[in-house]
Amino acid sequence: MKKLNMLMLSLGLLSSSVVLAQTELRFGLEAEYPPFESKNTKGQLEGFDIDLGNAICEAGNFKCTWVETSFDALISVATGQKVRRHQLCDEHHRKA
Repeated sequence: MKKLNMLMLSLGLLSSSVVLAQTELRFGLEAEYPPFESKNTKGQLEGFDIDLGNAICEAGNFKCTWVETSFDALISVATGQKVRRHQLCDEHHRKA
């Protein structure tokens, strides 16, 4: 049991050091869902998610990068899949 606890503690410390070494946060979004995320008349991103992400970056002293993509592409990224665009619709409907 002590070996398992030490292993878990070591993995936790290792993963913490990797996160602490990170200097950039990348957020994926589709700016079509106001009031959470959308573009204003000047073409700038705005909304609750944008404000929250910027606050997280400011609190953690990270550089924020916003990556705009389609919702279907976000699903494949979140599930760790790398598939072509025409396959995403079928997979999205099966998962939804």
